[in-house]
Amino acid sequence: MAASLSIRHRSYVNTGLVISLGAFSVIIGLLLKEWTLIHVWTFKSGYSGMNTISFDSTSVGGFINSIISHPNLFIISLMGKAEASLLTTGFVIVLPIIESINSCKATIFNKSKNSSLDLLIIWLVISFALMMVLTSIRTLFWMERKDNLVYMRYFDFCLIPLMFIGWGLFIQMKRNKYIYLAFGLIASLISFPYVIQKIAEIPTGFNYICSSYIGGLLLAIPDQNQLVQTVQIVQSILLAGTLILFLNQKWKTHYIPYVWMLLYAGMNGIIYFNVNNKLLENRSTDLDRIAEVVNYISNNSIHELDYLLDVQTESYPYDAKLIQFLNPELEINVITEFPKYFETKDSTVYLVNRESRKNYPALTSENADVSTKGLFLYDFTD
Repeated sequence: MAASLSIRHRSYVNTGLVISLGAFSVIIGLLLKEWTLIHVWTFKSGYSGMNTISFDSTSVGGFINSIISHPNLFIISLMGKAEASLLTTGFVIVLPIIESINSCKATIFNKSKNSSLDLLIIWLVISFALMMVLTSIRTLFWMERKDNLVYMRYFDFCLIPLMFIGWGLFIQMKRNKYIYLAFGLIASLISFPYVIQKIAEIPTGFNYICSSYIGGLLLAIPDQNQLVQTVQIVQSILLAGTLILFLNQKWKTHYIPYVWMLLYAGMNGIIYFNVNNKLLENRSTDLDRIAEVVNYISNNSIHELDYLLDVQTESYPYDAKLIQFLNPELEINVITEFPKYFETKDSTVYLVNRESRKNYPALTSENADVSTKGLFLYDFTD
């Protein structure tokens, strides 16, 4: 869009610079992804942990078919992610969405030219909306996951620039536009208890990384009823402030947006400190669990080991990835059958957890070189 604007204004140097910058960004992105795959998350067995989505005719047809076949699931999935987006941005995301709609209407019906900022807002809103829809389709059949309704990690990066634009529009907004914000708050007030109830009904654990903001709320205030009440109190205060601005009472209304921002910052502060403490606690627990294994690998100059994955109880080689992250030069092979590898290799280092060890009586804690907190390392290299 920036390039097309430059061409329209006959600024060919700017056009070249914009296109070059875009191409450079793509190249840097590809290089970073390749480096990450090689040095951090790659395993020989293919457990890369990297999600990729192809957009060939088959996958696009599958997306469309999913919506047509299960419209109710799609609406529920989309509603949860929309609610999460409202909360994440302090509800001001409504404003750039309305702004982009108004800009499109002015262009179509009044044939007025959009400014660079108008085009930027339209582009960001379209990017956000499409990514949220794609994520809703992608997670359509994950209803057994507690975090499915508010699964945001595929599109939450789109919210950051929209949120900043929303705050800017909020501060300089005219009276009649405050009603848009009121609609966003009312929609959130109605949908938030439903979303939390649906999350509570699903028995599986909540993956906080997949929806950092809602996950943060749940960590900060784990009691479901208390969480709903707290958020609704904050929303009610914000709604009251919005209506005061709309009704244009003789208050110092230009201060209210900053009061709103302080309330939002206060809620985020509660989330941040609670989540930070929880993450530090989790990190300490993880590091403590694998410390002896990491020390043994380092002290004995081990460059390769096999991690035995029990596919019945473990779908993701979590401990292996932690050890891989702490030892970038270590080569870890994820295997699912111990005897086959044991017979074909003369000397190997094996790492197994308590569940996978149950299938092999010969692997006892007594003959393990390292036995610590559910992890067992067997070194057959001697």
